[in-house]
Amino acid sequence: MSLAAIIENAAEAEQSEMLRSLLEKVVIDKTGLTLQLNRSVLAEHIPICVGNEGVDFGVCCLFEPMTIRRRGQEMQLVIGAAEQAEPSFNNALVRLVARAALLREQLETGNIESIGEFAGAHGMHHADAKKLVPLGYLAPRIVEDILEGRQPVELTARALHRMTDLPLCWEQQRARLGFA
Repeated sequence: MSLAAIIENAAEAEQSEMLRSLLEKVVIDKTGLTLQLNRSVLAEHIPICVGNEGVDFGVCCLFEPMTIRRRGQEMQLVIGAAEQAEPSFNNALVRLVARAALLREQLETGNIESIGEFAGAHGMHHADAKKLVPLGYLAPRIVEDILEGRQPVELTARALHRMTDLPLCWEQQRARLGFA
Protein backbone atom coordinates (compact mmCIF):
# COMPACT_ATOMS: atom_id res chain seq x y z
CA MET A 1 0.00 0.00 0.00
CA SER A 2 1.34 3.48 -0.83
CA LEU A 3 2.21 5.98 1.88
CA ALA A 4 -0.49 8.31 0.57
CA ALA A 5 -3.09 5.54 0.89
CA ILE A 6 -1.89 4.69 4.40
CA ILE A 7 -2.21 8.34 5.49
CA GLU A 8 -5.56 8.73 3.74
CA ASN A 9 -7.02 5.59 5.36
CA ALA A 10 -5.73 6.37 8.85
CA ALA A 11 -7.86 7.91 11.56
CA GLU A 12 -7.63 11.69 11.87
CA ALA A 13 -5.42 11.58 14.98
CA GLU A 14 -3.09 9.06 13.29
CA GLN A 15 -2.94 11.22 10.14
CA SER A 16 -1.82 14.21 12.20
CA GLU A 17 0.83 12.18 13.98
CA MET A 18 2.11 10.62 10.74
CA LEU A 19 2.36 13.99 9.03
CA ARG A 20 4.09 15.56 12.06
CA SER A 21 6.70 12.80 12.09
CA LEU A 22 7.13 12.92 8.30
CA LEU A 23 7.54 16.70 8.01
CA GLU A 24 10.82 18.05 9.33
CA LYS A 25 10.24 21.62 8.22
CA VAL A 26 8.12 23.75 5.89
CA VAL A 27 9.91 26.71 4.32
CA ILE A 28 8.03 29.44 2.46
CA ASP A 29 10.02 32.09 0.63
CA LYS A 30 9.56 34.38 -2.37
CA THR A 31 10.30 31.62 -4.88
CA GLY A 32 8.32 28.73 -3.52
CA LEU A 33 7.32 26.22 -0.91
CA THR A 34 9.85 23.64 0.33
CA LEU A 35 8.80 20.60 2.34
CA GLN A 36 11.65 18.89 4.17
CA LEU A 37 10.69 15.26 4.81
CA ASN A 38 12.33 12.87 7.25
CA ARG A 39 13.79 10.05 5.13
CA SER A 40 13.90 7.65 8.09
CA VAL A 41 10.13 7.93 8.44
CA LEU A 42 9.77 7.55 4.68
CA ALA A 43 11.99 4.45 4.80
CA GLU A 44 9.54 2.83 7.25
CA HIS A 45 6.87 2.95 4.53
CA ILE A 46 8.91 2.96 1.34
CA PRO A 47 11.82 0.53 0.97
CA ILE A 48 14.60 3.06 0.24
CA CYS A 49 17.49 0.88 1.39
CA VAL A 50 16.51 -2.54 2.65
CA GLY A 51 18.77 -3.84 5.41
CA ASN A 52 19.96 -0.44 6.65
CA GLU A 53 17.96 -0.29 9.88
CA GLY A 54 19.17 2.40 12.24
CA VAL A 55 20.80 4.45 9.48
CA ASP A 56 19.84 8.14 9.45
CA PHE A 57 18.86 8.91 5.88
CA GLY A 58 18.73 12.66 6.49
CA VAL A 59 16.21 14.98 4.94
CA CYS A 60 14.47 14.84 1.57
CA CYS A 61 13.29 18.15 0.09
CA LEU A 62 10.30 18.69 -2.16
CA PHE A 63 10.04 22.11 -3.82
CA GLU A 64 7.01 23.67 -5.48
CA PRO A 65 7.17 27.09 -7.15
CA MET A 66 4.87 29.62 -5.56
CA THR A 67 3.96 33.27 -5.77
CA ILE A 68 2.10 35.53 -3.41
CA ARG A 69 -0.46 37.68 -5.16
CA ARG A 70 -2.54 40.52 -3.85
CA ARG A 71 -6.27 40.29 -4.47
CA GLY A 72 -7.93 43.42 -3.24
CA GLN A 73 -7.01 43.62 0.42
CA GLU A 74 -6.25 39.92 0.81
CA MET A 75 -3.17 37.94 -0.14
CA GLN A 76 -3.33 34.60 -1.92
CA LEU A 77 -0.67 31.91 -2.26
CA VAL A 78 -0.58 30.55 -5.81
CA ILE A 79 1.28 27.25 -5.67
CA GLY A 80 2.57 25.79 -8.92
CA ALA A 81 1.77 27.09 -12.37
CA ALA A 82 -1.05 29.63 -12.54
CA GLU A 83 -2.75 27.70 -15.34
CA GLN A 84 -3.00 24.65 -13.07
CA ALA A 85 -4.71 26.57 -10.29
CA GLU A 86 -8.25 25.66 -9.30
CA PRO A 87 -10.94 27.88 -10.81
CA SER A 88 -11.74 30.77 -8.49
CA PHE A 89 -15.19 32.15 -9.19
CA ASN A 90 -15.53 35.82 -8.34
CA ASN A 91 -19.25 36.56 -8.24
CA ALA A 92 -18.75 40.34 -8.07
CA LEU A 93 -16.55 40.21 -11.18
CA VAL A 94 -19.09 38.06 -13.03
CA ARG A 95 -21.91 40.48 -12.09
CA LEU A 96 -19.83 43.45 -13.28
CA VAL A 97 -19.10 41.84 -16.66
CA ALA A 98 -22.75 40.76 -17.03
CA ARG A 99 -23.98 44.27 -16.20
CA ALA A 100 -21.56 45.76 -18.76
CA ALA A 101 -22.78 43.30 -21.42
CA LEU A 102 -26.39 44.18 -20.59
CA LEU A 103 -25.69 47.91 -20.92
CA ARG A 104 -23.98 47.38 -24.27
CA GLU A 105 -26.83 45.19 -25.56
CA GLN A 106 -29.53 47.64 -24.43
CA LEU A 107 -27.73 50.62 -25.97
CA GLU A 108 -27.15 48.79 -29.27
CA THR A 109 -30.76 47.57 -29.57
CA GLY A 110 -32.25 50.89 -28.50
CA ASN A 111 -34.00 49.41 -25.48
CA ILE A 112 -32.66 52.36 -23.51
CA GLU A 113 -32.01 55.91 -24.66
CA SER A 114 -28.97 56.69 -22.52
CA ILE A 115 -26.49 55.54 -19.91
CA GLY A 116 -28.39 57.68 -17.40
CA GLU A 117 -31.57 55.73 -18.09
CA PHE A 118 -29.69 52.45 -17.51
CA ALA A 119 -28.22 53.84 -14.27
CA GLY A 120 -31.65 54.84 -13.01
CA ALA A 121 -33.19 51.48 -13.90
CA HIS A 122 -30.43 49.60 -12.06
CA GLY A 123 -30.08 51.88 -9.04
CA MET A 124 -26.60 53.02 -10.02
CA HIS A 125 -24.88 56.36 -10.11
CA HIS A 126 -24.48 57.69 -13.65
CA ALA A 127 -20.67 57.78 -13.30
CA ASP A 128 -20.57 54.09 -12.32
CA ALA A 129 -22.76 53.14 -15.26
CA LYS A 130 -20.56 55.19 -17.60
CA LYS A 131 -17.52 53.16 -16.50
CA LEU A 132 -19.31 50.01 -17.68
CA VAL A 133 -19.24 51.05 -21.35
CA PRO A 134 -15.66 49.92 -22.14
CA LEU A 135 -16.20 46.73 -20.14
CA GLY A 136 -18.98 45.79 -22.54
CA TYR A 137 -16.27 45.40 -25.19
CA LEU A 138 -13.99 42.97 -23.35
CA ALA A 139 -12.42 40.24 -25.45
CA PRO A 140 -14.69 37.19 -25.61
CA ARG A 141 -11.87 35.00 -24.23
CA ILE A 142 -11.53 37.29 -21.20
CA VAL A 143 -15.26 37.07 -20.53
CA GLU A 144 -15.10 33.25 -20.88
CA ASP A 145 -12.17 33.03 -18.48
CA ILE A 146 -13.98 35.20 -15.92
CA LEU A 147 -17.17 33.14 -16.21
CA GLU A 148 -15.15 29.93 -15.72
CA GLY A 149 -13.17 31.35 -12.77
CA ARG A 150 -9.83 31.41 -14.61
CA GLN A 151 -9.10 35.13 -14.22
CA PRO A 152 -5.80 36.26 -12.69
CA VAL A 153 -5.87 36.32 -8.90
CA GLU A 154 -5.37 40.09 -8.75
CA LEU A 155 -8.25 40.84 -11.16
CA THR A 156 -11.18 41.89 -8.98
CA ALA A 157 -14.43 43.64 -9.80
CA ARG A 158 -13.15 46.75 -8.08
CA ALA A 159 -9.87 46.76 -10.03
CA LEU A 160 -11.65 46.20 -13.35
CA HIS A 161 -14.31 48.84 -12.64
CA ARG A 162 -11.63 51.41 -11.76
CA MET A 163 -9.63 50.73 -14.93
CA THR A 164 -9.72 53.85 -17.08
CA ASP A 165 -7.30 52.90 -19.85
CA LEU A 166 -8.57 49.56 -21.13
CA PRO A 167 -7.12 48.95 -24.64
CA LEU A 168 -9.41 48.19 -27.56
CA CYS A 169 -7.13 45.44 -28.90
CA TRP A 170 -8.14 42.13 -27.33
CA GLU A 171 -4.58 40.82 -26.94
CA GLN A 172 -3.55 44.09 -25.29
CA GLN A 173 -6.58 43.77 -22.98
CA ARG A 174 -5.39 40.31 -21.94
CA ALA A 175 -1.91 41.61 -21.21
CA ARG A 176 -3.19 44.69 -19.33
CA LEU A 177 -5.52 42.57 -17.17
CA GLY A 178 -2.81 40.04 -16.32
CA PHE A 179 -3.95 37.05 -18.36
CA ALA A 180 -1.16 34.72 -19.55
